[in-house]
Amino acid sequence: MNLPRQDQTNRSIGFPRASAAPAQIAKLTSEPQVTAVATTNQINSNNSATAIAPQKLPQPHKGRWFVTTVLATLLGCVALFVWQELLRYQAYGEIQGKTVRLAPIAAGTLQQLLVQEGDSVVAGQIIALVTMPEVELQYQRVSHELRLAVAAQQVRLAELEMHQQESQTSASEQRSGYFQQLGEVQRKQAKLEELSKRYLTNQQLYQRNAISDVELFASKMEFQGLRSELQELQTSLKYFEDNLQSEPRFSHDRLSKSARQLIANLQTELNELDQLRSSSQIRSPVSGIICQTHCEVGEFLANGQCIAEVLQEGSLEAVVYLPQERASKLREGQIVHLYVATIDRRLPFRIDRFSVVTSVPPAALQSRYRANRKTVPVFAKPLQATSESPNTAPWIGSEVALPRMQMSALHRRLRDRQAIATVTLTHDEASAN
Repeated sequence: MNLPRQDQTNRSIGFPRASAAPAQIAKLTSEPQVTAVATTNQINSNNSATAIAPQKLPQPHKGRWFVTTVLATLLGCVALFVWQELLRYQAYGEIQGKTVRLAPIAAGTLQQLLVQEGDSVVAGQIIALVTMPEVELQYQRVSHELRLAVAAQQVRLAELEMHQQESQTSASEQRSGYFQQLGEVQRKQAKLEELSKRYLTNQQLYQRNAISDVELFASKMEFQGLRSELQELQTSLKYFEDNLQSEPRFSHDRLSKSARQLIANLQTELNELDQLRSSSQIRSPVSGIICQTHCEVGEFLANGQCIAEVLQEGSLEAVVYLPQERASKLREGQIVHLYVATIDRRLPFRIDRFSVVTSVPPAALQSRYRANRKTVPVFAKPLQATSESPNTAPWIGSEVALPRMQMSALHRRLRDRQAIATVTLTHDEASAN
């Protein structure tokens, strides 16, 4: 039975209903203090009972946690799929380039460093100056020895030339004496033949008693004496022949060639010393940009210690490792904007070439791909001139990434171009027909 609010309040504090007897109302009116105290005690006792016995909270349903976990897992999978397929970069790579290390060929002290990182240099430009006391002392010593060697060689060459002249003079005298002796022998031989005939004639005359013994004996002695003299002349002539054959003959051309060879060797040694001395000036062999310096002025440099590195002009390129199924969507000459991590911005690159061999990405990038996934290395040249804006230039070792959205846009653009080319070709064929 629903009672009015006032009636419910009266019942809670022990007042009778309005329809109670008038005698009871009068009794309650005559004892107001006692009733109020009783009513207050009753209310306090009810409150104490309520505080001591708390009410039980409703228990949640056990299946709600399972449903929540399943929904969260599905939501995470969907978010991961969206991230993988739409938002994440689809290919990664790195900046590569050809660098030249500049280092002294001998130990010394860095006296002056003429460039800073990011400066443009040309081939042959002096990069640094290195003092090499030991090399300088060695150069002075070897240079002095070289001058002495050259002077000694000149003296030796003069002696050889003089000896050659003397040899030539002696040979001329030998030949002159030989020919004189040869002429004398020939004359003696002719005279000996004449005396031989005369001696034979005198023998015949002596047999006929036409001449005396004295005349025959004189003819015989003259013949024998000339024959002995001729034998001596022939022996002397043989001696001249042997001397002419055994005499060392010096050729002026041979001596000049030997001297030239020795002087050339000395000149080569001098050039090596000059090159070693000039190594104190460290020059850049190529044109490019100073990408890194490793030493400071006043620092002691060991033999071969790198002072700076030069990035060769035109060698900078990005290598992006693209999955095989996506590499066919790109073409040589296309422009792509790659995200360069070191400068936190995108830069335009032109695709230069594709590798003909698939490969696994480098170790630094393998975490970006599935295990042992084959990729196609794509090489791209930066359109932004690094020499004009070195502060924003992508340097070697920087990680680059190709956005997936951009890949889709490039694919659509390429497909549109192919469609336009097909329509144009069809129109040209129709016009030709």
